[in-house]
Amino acid sequence: TDDGMDYTTFGESQDVLAELGEPSTYAFFGRLENLPIPAPESGDNEILSGFLLLGVWNDHLVKSRQETGPPLLIEQIEFEAPYLPQWPPKSHTDIFIESDTRSDDTAYTRAVLERFVSRAFRRPAKEAELDRYLAFWESIRADYETYEDSVQEVLIAVLCSPEFLFLCEPTDELVDGRDLPEWMLANRISYFLWNSPPDEELRDLARRGELRADLDQQVDRMVADPRSSRFLRRFTYEWLRMDRHEGMTINVGKHPDYTRFVKRDMAEETYAFVEHVVRNDLPLSTFVAADFAMLNQNLAEFYGVSGVQGQHFRAVAMPAEHAERRAGLMSHGSFYVGHSDGTEPHPIKRAVWLKARLLGDEPPPPPPNVPDLDPETPGFDKMTLKQQIESHRDKASCRDCHAGLDPYGFVFERMSAVGRLQPKRKGKIIDATSTLPDGTEVDGLDGIRAWLVAQQQDEFARSVLEHAFSYALGRELHFADAEEIEAMLAYVRGNGYRARAALKAVVKSPSFLSK
Repeated sequence: TDDGMDYTTFGESQDVLAELGEPSTYAFFGRLENLPIPAPESGDNEILSGFLLLGVWNDHLVKSRQETGPPLLIEQIEFEAPYLPQWPPKSHTDIFIESDTRSDDTAYTRAVLERFVSRAFRRPAKEAELDRYLAFWESIRADYETYEDSVQEVLIAVLCSPEFLFLCEPTDELVDGRDLPEWMLANRISYFLWNSPPDEELRDLARRGELRADLDQQVDRMVADPRSSRFLRRFTYEWLRMDRHEGMTINVGKHPDYTRFVKRDMAEETYAFVEHVVRNDLPLSTFVAADFAMLNQNLAEFYGVSGVQGQHFRAVAMPAEHAERRAGLMSHGSFYVGHSDGTEPHPIKRAVWLKARLLGDEPPPPPPNVPDLDPETPGFDKMTLKQQIESHRDKASCRDCHAGLDPYGFVFERMSAVGRLQPKRKGKIIDATSTLPDGTEVDGLDGIRAWLVAQQQDEFARSVLEHAFSYALGRELHFADAEEIEAMLAYVRGNGYRARAALKAVVKSPSFLSK
């Protein structure tokens, strides 16, 4: 920030409900290594060099730079690290397990190493590996005063192995030269749906050779687990190009109540919405036509929706008078902000997003010699951006590309750069009617939403599958994947176009199950 300090949030925010004169204690928990602890420069003896400032930041419903939020009277802040709710700590007992071999250091160390190596390498430990690490321990044992310190040195060596640092899938262990063994499959599905190693249930199924036959049940279990948030948030970020919202700077002179708290909550709206759809196994069409919105009080007040109290996000039923909030992802401020110019809406950016992200039809980049909007056009400064673009596409070199893009962007014209309903712009009533390339006439969000649900269900489902399939495999798709995508689409169609069916189709696809 401009004061030269680095900031980070330590722990989840909490509502302070204590009455004046009746103090309460509020505890925040987090990882010490996540704090931006500054390191003093060599030879710097200033009294404040390298110090860490802990503070309480109150952003409750702050609407402008002039507001500070409700005042908090803080008596004291205590910082305790490390925080150990039990002794020995769980980090110790997870490694030094209970075992019948505890009286024999060598046998016990082998048992500790077998458990640790299997978890670190995300597969059953091999006897040769255990022999090598056990021999290393025996060679250094006398160098350490305590048994635990000698074992710790071996564990560090395990964590330096490429088998831990990389997700290894050696071809010599494939079944029939192609299919993944169960332990590899456990890794794939876990890193896909949790962004983390497999848990004990997945490892146990893999050991018994039953995971492949239990994929549907495991997808349901893993999606219901809070760890799936890591996948859903990261996938949402990549699928919907949330980086554009993150990197967009809004003209606060034109939109003064667009604060950094509103920006933060707009991103959270999209993440919470995707999680809600997947966790509740709603139809994929909910992504583009939902009768609810995920809101907290701050964002609801920004959108002009009443009756929402509290900072937490929840599904809020949207009445007919808020039709602009009933178009799923196309109602989200993160979409409108990220696809604006910071001041005004940008129909071309919005059209490209709709085609690429929702319909799976990535438009080609503009040719290198495409001319810019011509400010010398008579009355240019009084035109809306839609009118400027219509004037621009009259040029022969621009007409063909814009014919396939503009109709999709103009339907969003009634939504401002920050995602609010804006019936007029520059003193003129906004025209959001459009004729799509297939000849369908639509009017605004209602029209495009109805068209997507009624006529583009397969195209939208295919697009979701393509993005999820690419994310799961960690590669771009090619024409050779088309047959597999169509088979997954048939599975999703046969299961009512449900959200979890799309994930199950991916994990049961031949490409996911084989090398």
